[in-house]
Amino acid sequence: MLTRIARESPLPLFYLTREALREEITSGQIKPGERLPSEPELAKTLGVSLITLRRALMELQIEGLVEKVHGVGTFARERPLEQRLDHLSGFAEDMESLNFVPTAKVFGIETVPATEEIAEQLCLPVATPVVRIERLRAANGEPIMFNRAFFPLDLGERLKNEDLEQSPIITLIEQKFGTPLVEAAYRIEAAIAPPHIQRALEMTSNAPSMLVKRTSFAAGRRPVYYTQLYYRGDKFRYVVKVKRQPGAQQNVRLKNSMVMAN
Repeated sequence: MLTRIARESPLPLFYLTREALREEITSGQIKPGERLPSEPELAKTLGVSLITLRRALMELQIEGLVEKVHGVGTFARERPLEQRLDHLSGFAEDMESLNFVPTAKVFGIETVPATEEIAEQLCLPVATPVVRIERLRAANGEPIMFNRAFFPLDLGERLKNEDLEQSPIITLIEQKFGTPLVEAAYRIEAAIAPPHIQRALEMTSNAPSMLVKRTSFAAGRRPVYYTQLYYRGDKFRYVVKVKRQPGAQQNVRLKNSMVMAN
């Protein structure tokens, strides 16, 4: 239960307020869809000002943990699935690691000419035939991601004969076809998904999604396949941890709003 913020803490009040509310939501004390107490009531319970409370709620809203409905109140939202972006894995592996049941539905398999983008990623001449496989991926029955994967013709033809709603593609490539994947290059951007993908993901029209473009490589940096992964931004997010390089701040100075570095 929420208690008054300890004012003797050296941390800012808005930070303590935000973290107290975050703990209530992420721990399940306040369930997804449940309305939070009114702002005056929350501020009184926590012993903070309305300005402090509203700043904390604004930051939680930006994170996607709460939603403010004008004239109604503030509601807790379901926390997006988080996956660390520090290793190469497939959707099924990611969901099972989070204790979710992954499923797949094939939307289409066809041979198409490689666009300039696809050809560049697969190291093929433009217009070379490639196999495009489109699948909807869900976790516990809820649509999370739409996968458009492009394969060189020989690999794509082999995958056509597999049950792609039961067998993860990475598992087939590595275990059945004997091609271990050793690394991948990721590019992440915001995007508006094509209409048929929006419908499959049950998104509102023109809602932004997170587009992850990934090229997976075998030994010798040989590209095996290229994927365009459209994630629902309200259901999934990647978490990345990085380290500060030793000596990175050396010989850096500011001058006339320009960064000068040796």
